[in-house]
Amino acid sequence: MDEFADSDQHLPILFKMNENPMPTHTAVNTVALFPHIERQQAIEAAAILLAEMESKGLRVILDSGVANLLEHPQLAVGAEELATKADVAVAIGGDGTLLYAFHAAPNSLLVGVNCGDLGYLAEVSLDDLHLLVERLVSGDFETKELLTLAVTTQVGTAGPGTESTTAIALNDVVIGKGSEGRVPKFVVRVDDRPFVSMLADAIVFATPTGSTAYNFSARGPILSPTIDGFLLTPVAPHTLWDRSLVLGPSTEVEIRLRGDRSAALFVDGLHSGEIDGDCTLRVAVAEQSARMIVWSDEGFPERLKQILRLDQPQD
Repeated sequence: MDEFADSDQHLPILFKMNENPMPTHTAVNTVALFPHIERQQAIEAAAILLAEMESKGLRVILDSGVANLLEHPQLAVGAEELATKADVAVAIGGDGTLLYAFHAAPNSLLVGVNCGDLGYLAEVSLDDLHLLVERLVSGDFETKELLTLAVTTQVGTAGPGTESTTAIALNDVVIGKGSEGRVPKFVVRVDDRPFVSMLADAIVFATPTGSTAYNFSARGPILSPTIDGFLLTPVAPHTLWDRSLVLGPSTEVEIRLRGDRSAALFVDGLHSGEIDGDCTLRVAVAEQSARMIVWSDEGFPERLKQILRLDQPQD
């Protein structure tokens, strides 16, 4: 999520998602706005949404930086309230902004206003701001669920006192070169059985949603959002095997590092720390999915065709 790399917005990615998902149809009372703070177009769109939502009786909450930027400091709330109180999180920017909103408010319904370049996840156009507010007020929308991945980092061997943390990814989990810059040596186990030991620049675990991101750049396949599974894609591996694996929803993959080399862990583009040979990573489908508002009735192939510009004439 590089569009926030130079921002002063830093949110933890470890907020626990609620055990009970929101019903498909629900009244909207509270909306959190997440504009890209370095795009004037996004700030202006956020101001329009804020004014119209409040005029329609919706409660709007913001983080302190956005609240000050929009000159509404009274709407600022803390990170915990953003994570737990918003019925809907509206991301205004690109797909990176929507990923940011997901990690800030993982229990909210997501919807993205596109002010970016691609807009694969952020589907609402700037021309449809009024329509977006009307749909939120009336509850006239459908929702869809998107598979997410859980990555657990365990330090040391299992047992009393073992330290472990879990993060959730909507797009992908990437394990790549650490701060020392050396190529990691990976030992990969699938469903508790040895699979491969190799050197590689990185290993990408991608959801169907994230299959069009880093995984696609690494020549991995694109998965339909309806596929119930995930991808393991090696990046520049030093081995004859250089293909992606499509894994089922019950599969668990374990990653350890061999030797004295470290690696960096990224969850949806956010740097989540360095790991070494004393760490074990486990990646599997998370119990709870992300939930998004369905904006258009375009099918997946049609949407993909537009994003990849396949509908343009070829010379």
